[in-house]
Amino acid sequence: MQETVSIFSNKFLIVGIGINIKKNPKITNYLTTSLVELTNKTINKKEIENKLKLIFETNLSSMYKTNNKLINN
Repeated sequence: MQETVSIFSNKFLIVGIGINIKKNPKITNYLTTSLVELTNKTINKKEIENKLKLIFETNLSSMYKTNNKLINN
């Protein structure tokens, strides 16, 4: 999920994702899994959050630089 919110003259990007870490929902006719089920390891939620945040911020920054170059040229 991703949306942009404007408050006064500031724009904010809100991004949300869902990851099944420990449990997976049981949905009829729909396969689900969790990271624990896939890896058979204990998963540290905070570590996953920090890694995803870093990946997102790194990629967002590079996308912004690319889009800015296209807009300014």
